[in-house]
Amino acid sequence: MMEGDGADKQPEAVAVPAPGGDTSAAAAAAAVTSDADADAAAAKKKHVKYIERKDSASWVYSHWEPCSPEEDGPKRKYRCKYSDQIYRHNVTRMRNHLLNCNSAPEEVRQKAQECCDQISERKTAKDKEKKSRGDEATSSSPNSKKRKGFDAEARGLIADAKKIDSKDANNKFGRALASLKLEPESVNNEKLKQFIKSIAPSYDYPDEAEMKTIWVTLKLTHETFDSNGNGNGANGANE
Repeated sequence: MMEGDGADKQPEAVAVPAPGGDTSAAAAAAAVTSDADADAAAAKKKHVKYIERKDSASWVYSHWEPCSPEEDGPKRKYRCKYSDQIYRHNVTRMRNHLLNCNSAPEEVRQKAQECCDQISERKTAKDKEKKSRGDEATSSSPNSKKRKGFDAEARGLIADAKKIDSKDANNKFGRALASLKLEPESVNNEKLKQFIKSIAPSYDYPDEAEMKTIWVTLKLTHETFDSNGNGNGANGANE
């Protein structure tokens, strides 16, 4: 074989750390690579948030053009093809501009109006569905919890206001019967009972035995009041 032939060359030796040797340099290099990969992944994930939409709103982009093709991300700006108005990447604002852009063709503004109407209809339908399911009453947001507290307090105050002092009401009922020259048994009149319950549903309507007890307690008789309902004695005076 001729001198200088590559077949006689030996492969170059590769340094391999001996077992238990110093591996700090390799570990540091691996850590730097790992951090770089993580940063790249995070940047890619953040970028995805600002890519052009591919849903039903994608039609908006056909009426705008990027101000700078090289610019990307959340600060990317678009220029309206009809009025040169510039907006940062925000499909909602861009669509609303087309709706009110006097320089845009009529069909473009009509398309924007139709989209706005559809969004409004979906929102209304969603609100009605939530209300029918009672989601508003079970919402866990802080404002809803606060509102629920206020509502509960208001209901308590209303309930307290509607409470009737049965003892006082029964005494007045008994005096009214006496002034009308009616007997305690009059409470058994179904028409009278229905009338009083209709104007005071929470009133604990007394039965005949209770009314007789009231008459005895208040010492009521037909003579307690005169023909005009005015008190004749100590028990009927000023009542």
